[in-house]
Amino acid sequence: MEINSPLAWMILVVSIACFALVSIGETSLAWIRPDRVQKLVAKGLPGSRALESLQSAPIGPAGSLSILKFVFFASSLLSAAAIVVVSSDARWVFVSLASLAMLVLLGLMHIAARALAQMYGEWISLKIAVPAWGLARLFTP
Repeated sequence: MEINSPLAWMILVVSIACFALVSIGETSLAWIRPDRVQKLVAKGLPGSRALESLQSAPIGPAGSLSILKFVFFASSLLSAAAIVVVSSDARWVFVSLASLAMLVLLGLMHIAARALAQMYGEWISLKIAVPAWGLARLFTP
């Protein structure tokens, strides 16, 4: 891989963005209470039936998104390390510092996701329930 190769940078940016989105969705799905889901189903809101199905899923309401979050987490760390290895000729001090910086960035993004889930968790849960339900069906045998 060349130093000017944009592929590693694209993977890093996409992984960070996807981590943020999946983290917001996962936290929102985990935040909503089952009694509130029943009220949403009674109102007949779009996505409420999928949300109800997620509540009874074997991997939990946010389990399928947790798997994706882990994949994007690992992808972010690995692509950041790859960029630093190529740029600094594998000086492990720089690789360690870049990995630590990436961990801090992803941790801050997760904290921001929790804050968003507290404010808009119900709305986000209804919007992401159908795709999350599809992933849950895909991941369960």
